[in-house]
Amino acid sequence: MLLYIFPKKLSASEQIEQAGERINVNKKIRKLRIQNIILLAVICILLWRVPLIWLKLLTAFILVICLAFNSLIIMSVKRQEDSGAYTKIYDDHIEHKQARLFNLKKTSYKEVTVFYKDIQSTSQDAFGNLQFKLKSGEIVSLYFCDTDAKLYLINNLYNEIKYPKKEYRDLSADEIIDKDDPDYNWKNWKDF
Repeated sequence: MLLYIFPKKLSASEQIEQAGERINVNKKIRKLRIQNIILLAVICILLWRVPLIWLKLLTAFILVICLAFNSLIIMSVKRQEDSGAYTKIYDDHIEHKQARLFNLKKTSYKEVTVFYKDIQSTSQDAFGNLQFKLKSGEIVSLYFCDTDAKLYLINNLYNEIKYPKKEYRDLSADEIIDKDDPDYNWKNWKDF
């Protein structure tokens, strides 16, 4: 039985709103590209005209950082708006199609079907991707364009995917809170 699907069918007004957002994003990407060209031209002139070696190295370093940062922003936006990606969450498995990390071609996809019975454990990596460790020893990492799909898995199917659910202590009104306790008041931590 299908529990969750991405992308969802949108109404006409939602499609218009999404198209407006896409136009704004494309304008920002165009602006970043123009900024990259201007930055490149300015730094090339500085590298050519400035006689100090350390200043040339500093401007070259700034150029590389700015170009890399802007390129990563552009790549991540292109990856998120990829229309070929989808996620289908069923009661016994997940079907997922995602773009590869450096998707320079629109046809380069990674298609994965993960059955819950094959999962040994689940965790998240530093980038927020869900990593499924399978019983075969293989690790499958899934990038979700839609954060709601990942949250649906973590909140509703944590037992099936064997995700460690954190249990938080619920402070009720009956409990007495000791304000001198160092766990309660962070200002008392300097005494340790």
